[in-house]
Amino acid sequence: MPLLLTLTLSALCRTLASPTYSPISQFENLSPQAFCRAEPFPIPCPSNPFNVDTWVRAAIPHGLKELCLNICNDTVLEFPRSVFFSTTLVALKLAGNFALNPPSNASFPSLRILHLALLNYANSESLSAILNACPVLQDLCLYVFLREDQVHINTPALKYLIFKGHLIEDVVLENLSHLVALVLQVEIVKGVSIEDDAKRVWDLIRPLAHVKSLSLSTKTTEILCHAFGDNVPMFHNLFSLKFNGCLYFEWHAIRFLFGRAPKLQILAFESCPEHSYGQPTPDSSWEEPLDVPECLSSHLTTCHYKGFLGNKDEMQLVRQILKVARVLKTLKITVDGHLESEEKLCVRKAL
Repeated sequence: MPLLLTLTLSALCRTLASPTYSPISQFENLSPQAFCRAEPFPIPCPSNPFNVDTWVRAAIPHGLKELCLNICNDTVLEFPRSVFFSTTLVALKLAGNFALNPPSNASFPSLRILHLALLNYANSESLSAILNACPVLQDLCLYVFLREDQVHINTPALKYLIFKGHLIEDVVLENLSHLVALVLQVEIVKGVSIEDDAKRVWDLIRPLAHVKSLSLSTKTTEILCHAFGDNVPMFHNLFSLKFNGCLYFEWHAIRFLFGRAPKLQILAFESCPEHSYGQPTPDSSWEEPLDVPECLSSHLTTCHYKGFLGNKDEMQLVRQILKVARVLKTLKITVDGHLESEEKLCVRKAL
């Protein structure tokens, strides 16, 4: 029977595995389908993290199907070389203080799910070497910060892509015509102008404009504001658009994207209160008459807003959508749970 091996090492890994820790919790919910039916391989958590290599090597010959390793250790651990030649591995999720040094002939012929978070790579080509070894990959999540690694994604079967962190310059995307969903949470790179950051993000998005679902952090959307122009693509197939994070930023970016998605049917906002409190007062862009995009007037059927605080800008947004969305069927607003009872009551009355 195929094996599922999950190891979480050191006390700090309890934090990594917590549902509130965004990299891991976001990765776990990326793909809608269940991908492993194997029974877990029962092993105790090791007191010595260097036992990881021994246990993984022992599991590989028995048809290991899913491997999840969250390592938070002072010493960088070399990822077991034998894994790079697994013919049975379907899901590989790695986070933490691992060093990845894939051989040139690495091969994952069955790997469909790959999540890589905050890892150490042997050289600038290591990440691309891993990606090129996955011919049937469908679900990819990359979480990178301040690295100069080359990223070459040429995975024709890929359907779901999450990218978090700093967007480096050397990103090549090829043969991604089957991509369905794209999630971007790009962070600003220090020392790089915001205009250059924006150009990199648009260069990443442009060949993926055929996706049906797009989720953008508000930081990513704010970056995009600095490079509007004739080269901004149309999202002709976009069915669902979501914005998440601190929603106190330049609203005209959201309004602009509405006009680039003529078939949009689902619009979602998810505000993060821990990032919202103490932010500057929102601008008044929603008080201006809204140039009604076709998607809002003729196609938008569902709108969700999670983390609603009831401020002036949010109320105006809701009013505008109700005013112009002629075929809207569902408007679901979830009031932020951090508000006091009286504040929640005031928001409900205002709505």
